[in-house]
Amino acid sequence: MKKIALIFVCLLLLYYCLHKADKADVQRSMYYWKTTFNLNNYEQNFLKEHNIDKLYIRMFDVAIDETYNYEYPIPIATIQFQSPIPKGIEIVPTVFITTEAIAKLNYYNDTETYAKKIVDRILAMVEYNELGEIHEIQFDCDWTNSTEEKFFSLCKHAKTYLHDTFNIQLSATIRLHQLSKKTPPVDKGILMLYNTGGVRAYNEENSILQHQDVANYIHEYKLPLDFALPTFNWGVCFKNKEFQYLLHKSEYSDTSKYRNTRENWYEVISAHSIEKHDLTKGDEIRFEQSDFSEIIKVRQLIEKSFSLENSTIILYHLDSANLSNYTYEEIEQLY
Repeated sequence: MKKIALIFVCLLLLYYCLHKADKADVQRSMYYWKTTFNLNNYEQNFLKEHNIDKLYIRMFDVAIDETYNYEYPIPIATIQFQSPIPKGIEIVPTVFITTEAIAKLNYYNDTETYAKKIVDRILAMVEYNELGEIHEIQFDCDWTNSTEEKFFSLCKHAKTYLHDTFNIQLSATIRLHQLSKKTPPVDKGILMLYNTGGVRAYNEENSILQHQDVANYIHEYKLPLDFALPTFNWGVCFKNKEFQYLLHKSEYSDTSKYRNTRENWYEVISAHSIEKHDLTKGDEIRFEQSDFSEIIKVRQLIEKSFSLENSTIILYHLDSANLSNYTYEEIEQLY
């Protein structure tokens, strides 16, 4: 009996080693997408346990701030650093740029001016907050056909400025539907492997991720790519079957406020406010999460479709409330 048990253990170890050998060696990274940088113990331990060595930190948004009737793009929602960056972690400053902001830019003169302003503001924040040596800056923008030329012009000027003055690379996020479009003038792209469905559609099952949606878009791309996978959840609120807004709340077990009507669907049964939104009786919430079985299928799909050598896998995002839904082994499989 002992010999049989020993053989079984040896076979398991052999399978693990062979499986690990087949898997490309990737750099482990995460997004940090909050307005305050302040890691709790769980998040600090998570970085250590999974050997994460790079964080893509959203520094600020570039948007049209309608609160003050500004008609030109300005930085908003700037992050505040309340705790230091853990030792051994490389930072990639990331800026989210809205399509409305891009649309307000004029060609060439404004894009060159704004490219320099964005880069200078990022690097000033890096120096002030002692974030360490920077090798890459990322622009996150879901550009459209009408804003593509302006966004590409912004990227071109930013890349030139970063290369010539600071020896820093520029990356840009690539949505799945953008794989069939022109490539932006950046050093590399980050393929965003989530938000694959129609979040506003009432009949959508899960807008965060369904592997078949990803498979329908995958093909070769001329830019080197890194890959971002989801580890988050949210609630999608509807009123009379019309999309209202997203909720980051993930718990709807309070039977005085919600009634579970079907799988992953909740009806508001008493009016209340959460996250600065007023929910009224009869509103519906579709709870969506990043299901591990779907994420791992997408992880396997990109490994078959692209070379992952020297690539980075980025999980979105570093938040204990979401990450605690996965086991240690599941996170390891995603990398």
